[in-house]
Amino acid sequence: MGKAIIFLRVSTLSQKLESQELIARRLAHADGYTDDDILEPIKYKESAVKLGEKDRQGLQDLYAVLDERNDIDAIYVTELSRLSRQSGVLYKIRDHLLDKKIQLVCGSPAFRLLDESKKLDKMAALIFAIFGCFAEQEAIEKKERFARGKEQKAIEGKFAGGNIPFGYYVDKERDNLIMVDPIDSALVREVFNLYESGISQPKLAKHYYQRGVSKLTISFINNILNNKRYTGDKHVYDGSSYERSYPVIITPEQFERCRRIANENNTKGNKANNVYYAHHLIVCTNCGCYFCASGSKVDYHCYDAFNVMRKYDHYKTPQCNLRLNVSINVMDSLLWTLAQDAELAYILHSASEDKKIYQEKIDDLSIKLSAIGKRLEDVVERKKRVVKSYINGRLEEDEQDEMLQELDKERSTIILDQLKFQNELEHIVGLLNGIDDLYGLDDVDGLVGHIEKIMQLKETISSITDDQQRSDIIHRHIEKVTVENRDIEYEYGIGKKKIQARYVTVWFFRGEIKYFYFIPNVGYGNTAVVSSDPDGSILEKFDYQYLLRYYDAGKRQRHAKEREQRIAESEEKYPADQYVRGYDGLGAFLGFKGKNSVHAGFRWVKNGVLAPALVEKYRGENIFDKQKCIELIKATAAKGGLQGYYAKKVLIAMGIELN
Repeated sequence: MGKAIIFLRVSTLSQKLESQELIARRLAHADGYTDDDILEPIKYKESAVKLGEKDRQGLQDLYAVLDERNDIDAIYVTELSRLSRQSGVLYKIRDHLLDKKIQLVCGSPAFRLLDESKKLDKMAALIFAIFGCFAEQEAIEKKERFARGKEQKAIEGKFAGGNIPFGYYVDKERDNLIMVDPIDSALVREVFNLYESGISQPKLAKHYYQRGVSKLTISFINNILNNKRYTGDKHVYDGSSYERSYPVIITPEQFERCRRIANENNTKGNKANNVYYAHHLIVCTNCGCYFCASGSKVDYHCYDAFNVMRKYDHYKTPQCNLRLNVSINVMDSLLWTLAQDAELAYILHSASEDKKIYQEKIDDLSIKLSAIGKRLEDVVERKKRVVKSYINGRLEEDEQDEMLQELDKERSTIILDQLKFQNELEHIVGLLNGIDDLYGLDDVDGLVGHIEKIMQLKETISSITDDQQRSDIIHRHIEKVTVENRDIEYEYGIGKKKIQARYVTVWFFRGEIKYFYFIPNVGYGNTAVVSSDPDGSILEKFDYQYLLRYYDAGKRQRHAKEREQRIAESEEKYPADQYVRGYDGLGAFLGFKGKNSVHAGFRWVKNGVLAPALVEKYRGENIFDKQKCIELIKATAAKGGLQGYYAKKVLIAMGIELN
């Protein structure tokens, strides 16, 4: 004799597994099995109505034992419903046991699955058929009773499971009636009143944080202000299947007023016009958070590192400490320059491949559309057969109606497929034609014509001025960007200087990676961009078009005012008729123009000729004595030589006669 299994299940806590086990064990003892022959019972508290077969741990354990062991002779259950209340699952278990020649002994209804020849017993087959039908119908009726019960509770305003919104509680003494919590509801009303008075959600969170009400975080307050349950509105809310209304805490009018305030705040400042090219591209190397644009619209930075409202919301992770900024104008200018080249390469190298892919999709959709007619004809023929079966008496009227409804649903699905295929076909044909219409790569003849076409394409791309279109092109080709600080030495033209630069890495979707440095203060506060190799070694200056898209107007005004003040103070101490300020002023005084004036002024001081004319460095500017400069230049010209030759040229440019 082999081993036996006792299978037990209850669906509620009020039912007992122990009594089932005692009955099943007696059945096994009656067949000659001892306690040593009976394996550890498989027993679970789980619903056979709510849970499917895969979710039933008891059934999964039973299948596992049957598949692992070859010595199982019989399974004992007190009732057939302990196995399942779904006919499909019951038949699957039955067939599994038949294949393995394992006996199933049931107490109610009393039967054995196998006859003496280890085949399906006729009585067992009949019981499975009848009980399976009744069990499934009972399960359906139970679900309907559960649903009616929940619906009735929703009508009566009683708790039927799920979460209770903040501001309410469940009164168990009044049959789980949902009631207004006097303390929490007062906070809800206060939140609405303060928000309507003009206090923003972040300020409200800060206010409650300081009061010690830590649960009213920014996100929690936002949920309160968006929760229409507080108005008593009868509605099918998220997570519910039935209409229900909650007791009133605030008026519908106040709720709508707060919604209007929120909508106005969302559109204030015309936010839609601010298109940041690097939006959701720059990833923080420290926390993985995206960089965002600053309030002054001049820098990108890690959102988490600069989030001053962080403590007024629930965060489980420590705050990011990568507090670096990168210029929006410089970053967006770089990305747009890189994206232009990537877009041109994409057009040149991918247009023909795209056309091939689009054509394949067109062919596939054409085949699907051609099959639609046949599918519709098949539905029509099946409807005719159903009607004919009803006329001949092989179907009842309700059976006919049900089958015709199913066929109508199928017909609607086919028509929707047809519409979907047609729309998709038109879209792809448009894309295919767009490649030729927009770029016309197949219409050029010869190498010269091809080069001219490339130049035209490049000019077409670079002439795009719409910010959203530029951003779309950038995001089509660039996957992500990272920024970090690196200390490097950089040649400024007047000598090397150790600086902290931004090291920028740009990943492209095509797999390429490019590296750059943002070098600050290369003249008039500007930033230079130089390319780098993967090891961080500087290669060459990167030529890009600087886009002045955003600037801090307040900062500009402050700097302009400070500069005017410095100039006024400087002119008062060092009159312009006697002194010049800075290398650019010195160069202009010597007769040099434009950008050359700075280099010329610096060169004549650096070579030692005009160094003695330096009076002092006043508030960051070098001050030179004009008369002293003329005397030094004349002295140098009198000495002759190459330096004297250039000194004479300077005197001529200054309009000074030579002796």
